[in-house]
Amino acid sequence: MFDILVIGSGPAGVSAALTLSAAGRSVAMASIMSSYLTDKTPATDYYGLEGFTGQEIYLKGVRQAKHAGVVFFDQQITGLSRQGNRFIAAGQTPLEAACVLLATGTPADHSLPDFGLPFAQKGVHLQAEQDGFYYRNRMVGVVGAGCYGVHQAMLLSRMARTVTLFTNDQRIPSVPPPIGLNRYPIDRLEGQDRLEKIVFENGTALNLDGLFIANRIADAVDLCVGVGAQTNGAYPILDPQGMTSVAGVFAAGDCTGNTHTLQEQTYDGYRVAKNILSFFAK
Repeated sequence: MFDILVIGSGPAGVSAALTLSAAGRSVAMASIMSSYLTDKTPATDYYGLEGFTGQEIYLKGVRQAKHAGVVFFDQQITGLSRQGNRFIAAGQTPLEAACVLLATGTPADHSLPDFGLPFAQKGVHLQAEQDGFYYRNRMVGVVGAGCYGVHQAMLLSRMARTVTLFTNDQRIPSVPPPIGLNRYPIDRLEGQDRLEKIVFENGTALNLDGLFIANRIADAVDLCVGVGAQTNGAYPILDPQGMTSVAGVFAAGDCTGNTHTLQEQTYDGYRVAKNILSFFAK
């Protein structure tokens, strides 16, 4: 188990990881190597980095974290849960830590697709952790062809009678049993007061009690939901130290809604890391 798991490898996450590692804490970082920095526009407004592209700055930061002793996991974190005094991050390699820093960057698009809007919270939902219990022993589906979609389907399989993953014509190799797989493109949803069936472009239909939209990468809000941390729907709700309503779960950088420039994100990561160290000291 690590002292701290940093989820995200942008400027806020790396800055925090460097600060925490320098203080002697064991730090893991999980990321799919994605950041707004990974473009090729030369930086002109950051001290000492004139002429470097955003992509070069990003890669240098990750290398620096590794050299500082941060253990890097090149994987997507699809969920976060709490077991006793530790947090468990779901992914290709499950990770355990006493404390978590969310530094996932710009929030994902949590809006429902047009076909789901008429049934929002009337059979169509965004997070299995939050609304899955409504569908115990019922028939549900998940829209999503990535790791997060599979993770949501696996969570629902513990509650629902049947779970089908709808990939909307995107190809994935397979899904673990007992989850079903349907690749047909979705045309529309139908029902009276709430969702009753999903209709595909080929004219076929399937009766459903609930449908979860998970065609995105899990962001800070999705991960907060897993541990019961409060959000405003777009960002985690934080105290002045950068901690969520769940003790031991912090957030920094763009996922908080308060930082934008490279300098601000770097400082925010450092600031919250210092507060994490104070949290451990208590």
